[in-house]
Amino acid sequence: MNWNWQDEWAVIKSSIPEWESFIFSQEIFWPLHFGKDFVYRGDIKPRLSAGRLLIALYLLDYFQKSNNEIENTVHNDFQVINELKSQWKSNWTNKLLVEIPFRLRQWGDIIQQIRKSSIHNTEFQNQVQIRLMLDCLINEIPKDVPDQIKNKVYLLDQQLKINSQPASFVWNEEVSSAFDRDKYFYLYSSIKS
Repeated sequence: MNWNWQDEWAVIKSSIPEWESFIFSQEIFWPLHFGKDFVYRGDIKPRLSAGRLLIALYLLDYFQKSNNEIENTVHNDFQVINELKSQWKSNWTNKLLVEIPFRLRQWGDIIQQIRKSSIHNTEFQNQVQIRLMLDCLINEIPKDVPDQIKNKVYLLDQQLKINSQPASFVWNEEVSSAFDRDKYFYLYSSIKS
């Protein structure tokens, strides 16, 4: 997985016109339409979800803090999407609360595959963004997340630690300093052979 500011900006920029339809829908995922002004260059075009949007915001915040040119380019769209989240806070919180159990099931399935040795490091490096989404979702509304969810995440983390080993950062080095090794240990892990 190769994260860059242009793709994360494209996710945010393409989310703005879809916001109202997305926020009032019952869907976890919403299609994004990338235009010629905000092209997504990655292999697989993402869909809008609360978790994916939070990753885009997190990374874009990191990129713009480290580069004034990037900040000048993305600042308005970054502000707009944050204002939309605040404006529709109740609906946004509902989106988060619906997505958390879904992502938790996904992450649990990945941990089961790791325990059965049916997932390789390359696939893990692509799938570990699910764990990052969980962190982003939970951190967005920590008081609203039931303790049982937080406990389940903790137990899955313990299983990952048993079945993995410390390693170099799983994604492109350019974004590694955005992720503290202790807090995001899963991004510095590889599956034991």
